[in-house]
Amino acid sequence: LGYMESPLRRKRVWEDWSPYEVAVFEGFLAVWGKRFHMLSKRLPHKTTKDVVAFYYVWKKTQHYQRWKQEYRPDDEEIRFQAAKKKK
Repeated sequence: LGYMESPLRRKRVWEDWSPYEVAVFEGFLAVWGKRFHMLSKRLPHKTTKDVVAFYYVWKKTQHYQRWKQEYRPDDEEIRFQAAKKKK
């Protein structure tokens, strides 16, 4: 416990995210994809840098693996990604 409260310890990325913010992050990602700048506007206390950092940590978790199995992008998202790659 002493280590956890030490001012010298660096905070982990996920420690600054509430369960609500994680839910907003996942919902937004499912609908809009990796438009991190738009997501950061929906989370008033998070910058785009915070969102990107969280994404790369979140992507390495078991929770992400379960989320990915449940999420299937709809046709509109597939078309958007294809159009984005053509540009």
